Amino acid sequence: MLFTRESVPNSTLVHPHELQGVTKARVCDFDDMVLRVVKWHPPPLGITSTYSELAASRLGQLIQAPVVRGTVVHVDPAQLPAELANQAAQPFHVGFTYSPGDDFRPEDYNKIENTPALPAAAVQLAWLQIADQEGHNQYLYQLEHVLPDKTTRKMSHFIIIDQAAIGGAHDWSNEDLQPGAPYSLPPHLKERVSMEDAKPVLEDVMSLGEEEIVSCFGSYPDGWGIEDHHVDKVTEFILQRRDHLGDVLSNNLL
Repeated sequence: MLFTRESVPNSTLVHPHELQGVTKARVCDFDDMVLRVVKWHPPPLGITSTYSELAASRLGQLIQAPVVRGTVVHVDPAQLPAELANQAAQPFHVGFTYSPGDDFRPEDYNKIENTPALPAAAVQLAWLQIADQEGHNQYLYQLEHVLPDKTTRKMSHFIIIDQAAIGGAHDWSNEDLQPGAPYSLPPHLKERVSMEDAKPVLEDVMSLGEEEIVSCFGSYPDGWGIEDHHVDKVTEFILQRRDHLGDVLSNNLL
């Protein structure tokens, strides 16, 4: 797919506050009236991390995992503050729908409304072998809407964020991805998801067509430096990982 400024949301404002973390992410306004957190490309964590986050979001949607929807966005370099001007010289990045909230803590489980999505979260993390999830990078999304009839709708959801480290590495371009590698789910998630809970999601993963999975990796801007051999490498890993996923989950869940 050819990405152009006309085919994706365009930023109208880059907010000055830098979000916590090494990615220097910023909240931006866009011309489709959606507020998004933008992860810059090329990223400081290595060439594949932004690409991985975009693909992981797409894969998560296939199995209804609690992930934030990501999309390619255009940010005019003229809008960037000086400290980002060199890092984000090309204009296409990844934007994730802004979800107000806080880092998730185990004591927050009694607040969330999307408990049925927890098995899909566990399967998502184990399938993609997402690293850097030990005690952080799960998020408590909290929002209150006032609806047209003046009633109030409160939402409180568990969300997986920061899925850059597919295969256990933020930059896997030169890594030996191992489909059969073991994986440790966050302890607090293991305590609340059983293997019986995970089985229907595992079946969903196994029933996905190869073309559905490959399509999650095949669409990205030309200027990202992602080449065909990168795409082949990661899709082969994700497809082969399915053969080991049942054992990986069994080693984590009771």
